[in-house]
Amino acid sequence: MKLFSGINLSLRFAVINILFALYVLFLQPILLPFLKNAADNTVSGSNPVIGALLLGALLLEVPGLYYRMKQIGNRLLSLYPKRAGSAITVPYILLPVILHTALGVIITIYAFHSFGFGFHTDEWMFRLFFIIALVREGIIIYILYSRKIPVQPVPMRKITPVFTDGILFYFNCIAFTATWEVISTGNGAESSIASALLHFFFASILFLMFYLPCNLTYLAEDFLMLRGKRELLIRLTALIMVTISAVGPIAFRDILNDPSADNELIRTRNKNEEVRRKIIEERRIREQRFHK
Repeated sequence: MKLFSGINLSLRFAVINILFALYVLFLQPILLPFLKNAADNTVSGSNPVIGALLLGALLLEVPGLYYRMKQIGNRLLSLYPKRAGSAITVPYILLPVILHTALGVIITIYAFHSFGFGFHTDEWMFRLFFIIALVREGIIIYILYSRKIPVQPVPMRKITPVFTDGILFYFNCIAFTATWEVISTGNGAESSIASALLHFFFASILFLMFYLPCNLTYLAEDFLMLRGKRELLIRLTALIMVTISAVGPIAFRDILNDPSADNELIRTRNKNEEVRRKIIEERRIREQRFHK
């Protein structure tokens, strides 16, 4: 079965990975500083826009997964008509589901901080966020493990696969940036090629532990639908390209960067630190005025 006017499944995955690589290179640097502020408990300022982006990504993944599993059911019915009514069993998905749950909790905590809440000052709100995160993961697990191949094809608009891919791509970008990029930023790069290659190898393994759970829906579709060496080759090539785009700048930073770039990085860090101090000072002044 074809999608996107004749683009087959494996090529569609490759296109999505290429778009993700472009996001990492051009759009992610704009979003990353705000997410780092949310991850830093010493920053007291709030950013509701970032909080809304994080919550939106978390909530939209659920309907995205629901409609994607419906589409998978239709495709499995067309490939295996005799299996109509049987359960859709996704192999090798347990570990990605566990890691996905952990990532969901991390993103929820970042959203909590982005709205200006604190663990000690807004304990009841944190409980609400945490319960929502657990309910969300429970629904996702239920969708993954309860779907069946339909007896008859489920009617679906032509725009639905495109809309579903857009939702899941949005979640993938936000989830990846809020976890891997925030956590990995600041890790030391290596000055020699040999040590940089070793750093790249181990960092790539860690990267995939973040990236694949962020792509849980696409990963489930891979396990169920991809067949043949050509499709696997296209998928692996796209995955390697994304890994190089995300891990390469970290592992080879000291080798690729010139002194002027390092100086610019130092100036940017100093500027960010100054902004953080201003946010903290403004928050302190507001609290003093409130208590008066």
